[in-house]
Amino acid sequence: AEIRQSKRDHDEQTQQGGKELAAVPKSRIIPGSLEVADIAHSIGKVPITNPTVSYATTRKRKREVEEQDRQISTKHAKKAEKLTTETEQQLIKSEDCEVECLSNIDAAKLSKKNVDWFCRVNGKWKLYPSKVRKILECNYVQGAKVKFALGNKEYEIDFSAPLLKQVNIETQSCRKVRRQEGNNINHTPCSWSEHQIGKNFNYDTLSPYSVEWKHVENLMSKTMQSFQIKEIKQIQNISVWNFFLFQKEEMARRSRGVQPKSAHVWHGTKLTDPTKICEDANNGFNVQYSRMGQWGTGIYFAEDVKYSDSYAYRNSDGSKVMILAELLTGDEIDLNPDMSLKEPPKKAGREIRYDTVTGKRKGSKVYIVYDNGRAYPQYLVTYKTL
Repeated sequence: AEIRQSKRDHDEQTQQGGKELAAVPKSRIIPGSLEVADIAHSIGKVPITNPTVSYATTRKRKREVEEQDRQISTKHAKKAEKLTTETEQQLIKSEDCEVECLSNIDAAKLSKKNVDWFCRVNGKWKLYPSKVRKILECNYVQGAKVKFALGNKEYEIDFSAPLLKQVNIETQSCRKVRRQEGNNINHTPCSWSEHQIGKNFNYDTLSPYSVEWKHVENLMSKTMQSFQIKEIKQIQNISVWNFFLFQKEEMARRSRGVQPKSAHVWHGTKLTDPTKICEDANNGFNVQYSRMGQWGTGIYFAEDVKYSDSYAYRNSDGSKVMILAELLTGDEIDLNPDMSLKEPPKKAGREIRYDTVTGKRKGSKVYIVYDNGRAYPQYLVTYKTL
């Protein structure tokens, strides 16, 4: 009897549980879901023979699934982070490699061209150390602004500026900077004789029947009638010639590639022995040798030999000596005499200055420059006036 009563009670409970489950919308009942387990749990004594829908089992599965999701997410995040890090390292490595390659290329170009960089110090051009020259050349090609250190001081050069200058970052003091490509170095005129190794200077005495002798004679005869040429020496000064080419290149750079104008002009040294100019290993014509003139302290040249004849150097035998030079005139400005001039004026509305000051003296055009290296002494002419 007790067993039968227990069976009836069990059947009633099972039937009641089925009715409550049936009351739940079918769309919400998903076999094996947590929803089924929650409903069964709320009923109380519902016999659940399928273990997959038991509350404890389902909760455990949920925790397992969440843990798996978390592990997968963590794994993916770590993988993504690793990939990102590896990619960044590859990019950095690639950039380093690119920079290194560029540096090597520039170094090769620098070695091939033998580019030199100079800084103006106390009136003389000083060569930068090799490491600084490479840094300057790499940034010059890119037209960028560069900072570098020399000793315990820091400097800056802006290669986008019209005039190159080295600026002391602390004091803001400036120095002129110049660049010379080595493809011009040792590129001497074909008329020059071969120099011995290590020899910088040479005189080559011209023949009276040579083309160059006739050229000089024709230039003199334009404004001087009675004269006799005794000797013409071609001046072969490698360092001064290279400095002259360097100035020519620098003037072309400021003019955006336009080659500067030049002229054959005369220069008399008066009381100074002209060989000091011809044999100077640094500058050739030097402002330090100049005296105050009508256009200030500069290096004076004349278009007419007759005008320069009054400034010619005199030898003990009564003969005279003058220098025929090639002058880079560039952009000229004609001015009235002004003894206060120390450099050409600036162009209107610009920071760039004219290259040469010109004027008129005793019927001759005169040229005045205030920077060394702008003229190359080509010939030393010894003559007599008749």
